[in-house]
Amino acid sequence: MKRALTIILAVILLFAAVSCSVPENNEVNNGGTETPAPANTDDGGSGEKNVTGELAGFVSETLDGQKFSYEFFGEHEITVINLWATWCQPCVGELESFEKLNNAYKDKGVAVVGILFDSEDDGMIIEGKNILADKGATYTQLRMSESARIMLEEAYQVAAMPTTFFIDSNGDVIKTEIGANSYDGWVKILEGLLK
Repeated sequence: MKRALTIILAVILLFAAVSCSVPENNEVNNGGTETPAPANTDDGGSGEKNVTGELAGFVSETLDGQKFSYEFFGEHEITVINLWATWCQPCVGELESFEKLNNAYKDKGVAVVGILFDSEDDGMIIEGKNILADKGATYTQLRMSESARIMLEEAYQVAAMPTTFFIDSNGDVIKTEIGANSYDGWVKILEGLLK
């Protein structure tokens, strides 16, 4: 019996370690990653930035079927992208915090965007929309497009949810946070990046 419990505990610990692992090139340090933000390239005076960073080419669509592309990043100093799923209770629990963050910082050059991980079919999109409505979350929500899947699963090897990316106006990921946070926690991170 003790041997069986030991094996079960070892499997649980192994699963926990694997599900929270992130590739070494993301330089994880206690739940977050940070890379220096590259200089932005002006587009010649129109007020928007040319998006030439690592996410140039990112495309998706909103849960309502509207086109979304990487040019969005150039319109904001920082875009916060939160990967969430309907079955992930910590994800659902922080939707209200992201709504509050989006409202508090939209006039400061910040936009919050959600990516619904389990948005492969209309039934899951309806469930996601119901959860969003229940939580009062009105900020932009995207489907998990092939471009998003490549970014999240291949380039960043996201293995845990929620995961949140902070993207600069050049389209580069400048910070990654794994796990849920409070509104005050997100504010602290954002304020550090906006300085």
